[in-house]
Amino acid sequence: MNVAPKLLRDKAYAVLKRKIVTLEFAVGRQLIEHELCDELGIGRTPVREALQRLAGEKLVTIIPRRGIFVSDINIWELQRLIEARLMIDTYCVRTAARIASPSQIRALRRLFDPAAEWVAERRIAELLEIDRRFHLGIVDILDNPFISETAEKIYDQMVRTWFLSFSRRTNEEIRETLDEHLAIIEALEARRGDTAEREVRRHLESYRRKVMQQGVSDRDALQRVAESVDTF
Repeated sequence: MNVAPKLLRDKAYAVLKRKIVTLEFAVGRQLIEHELCDELGIGRTPVREALQRLAGEKLVTIIPRRGIFVSDINIWELQRLIEARLMIDTYCVRTAARIASPSQIRALRRLFDPAAEWVAERRIAELLEIDRRFHLGIVDILDNPFISETAEKIYDQMVRTWFLSFSRRTNEEIRETLDEHLAIIEALEARRGDTAEREVRRHLESYRRKVMQQGVSDRDALQRVAESVDTF
């Protein structure tokens, strides 16, 4: 395969995905192919292929003869995604506590080195990238590409609600969430698989409660935050 087309396709995919998950492209927005090409400075073929990939991840919806739209989020899907995360993350963290190398665990802890500064600066997108790298990093310790691929798809479908939820939290609430991550790391360092599993479950259940309390699956709520978050 020619390298250039792949690089262009990957660039289009990365940029469009970031705009969707950070709500720059609001839920329900129609994506016009030629406008995206002009905005990205990329030809139609790589943009079209990127949109097909995003459709496979359920981040956009392609409706024949109508167009391409940023996908909705609904409570039912979100609940099912959280259930899937619980199954995968608890299994992976318990296994990681047993097989992870010391350097792998240290790498997970280093992810949080800039976190305190980013909380103070309300750098939500960067904090969510820490969260992504942390959770998928635990999954990757198992070196199972099938689990890794599934976990990444599930995470990507949840990340918009993560972004919205974090955008609505106080700095203290965000620090509490970071502490939940650090508790997981401490359990991994102690090689306590049962404790690590319990902390992961507590972390995801806390997220579930906050999301349900905030009502972040509502399209109007997503639109309001998309309009109010202007730092990205």
